[in-house]
Amino acid sequence: MDSIAILASGAASYAIYVGWSEWNLGIYVGAIFFVWVSALVFSQLVGLTEVDAVLSPFQVLDRIVIVGAISFLFLVALAFSLKVSETFSRVWVFSFGVSSAVTVISLRVAGASILGQLARSGVLSRRVVIFGVNEQAERFVSQFRAGAKGLSRVEGIFDDHVKRAGADVSGVSVKGGFADLISAIRRGEVDDVVVALPWHAENYIAEIVGHLRELPVNIYLAFDLVAYRYRLRASPSHFADLKLVEVVDAPLSGWKAVLKAAEDRILAAIFLVLFAPVFLLIYLAVRIETPGPAFFKQTRYGFNNKKFVIYKFRSMKHVEDEDTAITVQAVRNDPRVTRVGRFLRRTSLDELPQLFNVLNGTMSLVGPRPHAVDHNEEYSKLIHGYFARHNVKPGITGLAQTKGLRGETDTVEKMKERVGYDIYYTERWSVWLDLRILLKTAYIVWASKNVY
Repeated sequence: MDSIAILASGAASYAIYVGWSEWNLGIYVGAIFFVWVSALVFSQLVGLTEVDAVLSPFQVLDRIVIVGAISFLFLVALAFSLKVSETFSRVWVFSFGVSSAVTVISLRVAGASILGQLARSGVLSRRVVIFGVNEQAERFVSQFRAGAKGLSRVEGIFDDHVKRAGADVSGVSVKGGFADLISAIRRGEVDDVVVALPWHAENYIAEIVGHLRELPVNIYLAFDLVAYRYRLRASPSHFADLKLVEVVDAPLSGWKAVLKAAEDRILAAIFLVLFAPVFLLIYLAVRIETPGPAFFKQTRYGFNNKKFVIYKFRSMKHVEDEDTAITVQAVRNDPRVTRVGRFLRRTSLDELPQLFNVLNGTMSLVGPRPHAVDHNEEYSKLIHGYFARHNVKPGITGLAQTKGLRGETDTVEKMKERVGYDIYYTERWSVWLDLRILLKTAYIVWASKNVY
């Protein structure tokens, strides 16, 4: 909204007081963008993008005015140093400054009102649960109600000792034990988990956090009771001044998730258009060579360990009830693989239909490769932390595949190495990393020798 206010004010002031002209349009556009970028940078530095500032615009009016003044002073200084100050209309500079400040403040006030209503209605508020029934939980709930400002709400409390817990803690209902907490997270009902256990229970806390870190939630430790006597450094803004230690930050949350989704949809749509002729040729080749459908469908585990149907071009001889059969990975000279299928698997063209999975939101272009259901269940028992790879959507390609772990994984050690790369990716995602993986994949599919 700040960007809209600044850019619109600059353009409107130019149109009204200067008038559209080709000879000076470029320098005015440059000036507007300079003020815009400067204001965004200074807003970040003085905390105008923090949650408290967004929800309480009248409390930061002085900072808004100061940021605007500094941005325009920088523009004047730059214009003077470049000896182009006489090019600008003084009326335009003044009207741009005043109108942008008024518009920014107006939009922030309106936005704060809308965000406040959405938070109170539960649309935008974060869903927090507490694990542990004790005095720590009681004090946490008490401070939470005093400082959370509607951005978060405690949905419930869980504890393995449900019988001793009672029906509620400080008015917050006790909803079950640890298994019930896991189920609630799997259903997408939890954003943040606060572990409120005495810190001397070190091993128990480590066990709880170890299980939770395989799930797509943020995990925090509530401070021990003594911390409530002192004012410590504030935790994340949506928790106000509550005393918490962040243990696990859920990957691809917030704007990262939006950026990743946009990247997937845009690139997948482009690839589908580019590969449309290839789709048709492969479809015909598969149907002509062997009887049966051209597409292979199978159930896999995806984000948050939820099942979905994955699509591929069929590369093996058709078998009835493929989805219920025990999965056996393809090996060299596998008799099940057709001649067309061998080429498709060698070049990874059998994966092209997964672009439809990307468009329907069950997969990403880049992410941990989805394993067959029976493999998933087998390896989850053998590899500690295996399910952490399901904290993001599975991908058509992934970091592990660019590290030589494409194709058959005939030992547990190979699978452990693949899972390690998958988890590394989920914790360090960036658009740049995705682009690097996609470019490297394009090369590797032609050079790989371990795909049968």
